[in-house]
Amino acid sequence: EIEILNPEAYARDFAPKAAAAVKASGGKILAVGGKTMALDGEPPKPRIVISQWDSAEQLKGYRESAAFKELQPIRAKLAKIRTYAVEGIAQ
Repeated sequence: EIEILNPEAYARDFAPKAAAAVKASGGKILAVGGKTMALDGEPPKPRIVISQWDSAEQLKGYRESAAFKELQPIRAKLAKIRTYAVEGIAQ
């Protein structure tokens, strides 16, 4: 969940680099932004990003990567973000 503080700078300086870092680490972006609809409880932040990873280890590797760490100061200036992971189920 993302509350963007500076939309222009976020779109220019953070979002493309973050998407590239996710893809370079093996992740897939499934949804970005778009309309959300609260069904129960508090509504989500204005922007949602959903990514998919083959394993928790792959996600941890991404979050420990130099690319991820380099983006953190930019992210902190431009947005308030709540991040969490949910384990999937076999289909």
